[in-house]
Amino acid sequence: GLLFQEGAILVFGALLVYQVILAPQRGRGWLRLLPFALLSAGYLLLRSHLAGALPTADLALVERLRAFAYLPVKYLQIALLPDAPVTMYLYRPGMFAGDSPAGPLILAAAGVLLLGALWLAWRRSSWLFWYAWFFVWIAPSFNVGGYVSYLMAEKGLYLAVLGPCVLLTALALQNDRRRPVAVALLLVLVAGHASATIHRGGFWSDTVTYIEQLTAFEPDYEVAHYQLAIEYAKRGRHADALARFAEVARIRPELQPKVTGHQAEIHERWGQQFAEAGDLANALIHLEQARQLAPRRSSVHNSLGIVHYLRGDHATARHHWQQALTLDPRNREARENLRRLR
Repeated sequence: GLLFQEGAILVFGALLVYQVILAPQRGRGWLRLLPFALLSAGYLLLRSHLAGALPTADLALVERLRAFAYLPVKYLQIALLPDAPVTMYLYRPGMFAGDSPAGPLILAAAGVLLLGALWLAWRRSSWLFWYAWFFVWIAPSFNVGGYVSYLMAEKGLYLAVLGPCVLLTALALQNDRRRPVAVALLLVLVAGHASATIHRGGFWSDTVTYIEQLTAFEPDYEVAHYQLAIEYAKRGRHADALARFAEVARIRPELQPKVTGHQAEIHERWGQQFAEAGDLANALIHLEQARQLAPRRSSVHNSLGIVHYLRGDHATARHHWQQALTLDPRNREARENLRRLR
């Protein structure tokens, strides 16, 4: 499937050659676009057979139409706006339903897209070709990721934007008297977009920066919050990690058991660091929080025993080390601590 997608450039290269070189010599009207439509439809059908069905396949007809109206708008946002630094977005169940908050906007977008196509077909069919270029090119990306998961705008997006760019240029330069102004505006547009692209490049400098931007762009994408929490924990940013894990549980409550385990691990590690620094009071606070989150975690009881031993409370230390061995008889550190205490 991936190889077939990479080879799609040959399909659109053939369409481009047809439109620029052959079509002008073969008459006018809708017949000029017939090879484009047939070749595109054949490509999409074959790709669906090789790479899997589109994620919209399980939607009702009306919702599917809304989906195909929503996705181009989202892809244009990713392609053109500086506030879309990462090419990923989340599908939310019901987002294409008629009663969803975005429902009217999606229908309005569909209407605008349709009116644009009709206007271009009336004015010049070659313009319609470049308009359709964008939609055909992003179509292969529809089956990346999956619904109730995420979708990613892959490399096809950047070639898809070639269509709107050519179309905007053609529209801007059709009037000779206004051509200098149009050229100036296009240069400003290119310079602004180039600056935004350079700015966005910094978001890919490291894993944390990238995922932070992703969560800013898609605040309800629980996978991103989870990965960011893991990265924060690796870097010792315990409070930030706990906050991200809390976000995961808020978005997906069914993940609470898994989140709780991670939270306990962070509090345990945090408490151990306080203990190593000699701050036994804060060490005890975080280790107790870890114990409350994961009462059957042997390593937490072992760490609590160490802290109580350093505080001079040998009886409580013995209790926690014995509890650690009860929960995990293979805990050699707890066994050795008990042996030394005797």
